[in-house]
Amino acid sequence: MSSKSARFLQDLINRRSIRKLSKGPPILPDEHLINLVRQTVKHSPSAFNSQSSRAIILLGSEHDIFWSEDVPTAVKSANNDQAWLERIMPKLPMFGVATGTVLFFESEAVVKANQERSPAFASLFPYWSHQASGIAQSNTWTALSAEGYGCNLQHLNEVGPSFIKKHGLPEDYKLIAQLVFGVPNEMPGEKSFLPDEQKVKVFGASTAQL
Repeated sequence: MSSKSARFLQDLINRRSIRKLSKGPPILPDEHLINLVRQTVKHSPSAFNSQSSRAIILLGSEHDIFWSEDVPTAVKSANNDQAWLERIMPKLPMFGVATGTVLFFESEAVVKANQERSPAFASLFPYWSHQASGIAQSNTWTALSAEGYGCNLQHLNEVGPSFIKKHGLPEDYKLIAQLVFGVPNEMPGEKSFLPDEQKVKVFGASTAQL
């Protein structure tokens, strides 16, 4: 393994779920943080280069209101399972004390346009759209982690429609995930893995053996 790939692999290893976060002291100025997210989303690949992923960065009071008002209201309105609400509602303030949140959306208008342009693959574009979002989420998470942020990924997508209406976003936006980030206040726990041979199998060999 070269030093270049070793650094990349280490960044992947360091990308862990950190839930105990705080707002400060700041790790990056807003300008640098915003540029990092923009560049990460920009260079995350998508099928047919469809570029269907969209990201909204919430900072300051917008982040606070999202977790103290927007999400609780939407979650309670969309769910009648009292036991589930009793589990999830106490966790929401934990996300609010972080620095910010990156909301990941997919443009369903882009997906539809691709389906019309390439009807032979029409049934696959929704899957590819979610794959593109997952790549953008993972890349953004890894990039923020490399800068020293702690992050965790949430999927409280009930808030999507009301958030879109509140901020006048395109109606074709579909909320996929929320990446919460901030100053880490805990170390990640031990992570177990399946055997490498169970997850990755090799058939054959290249002619170039060093």
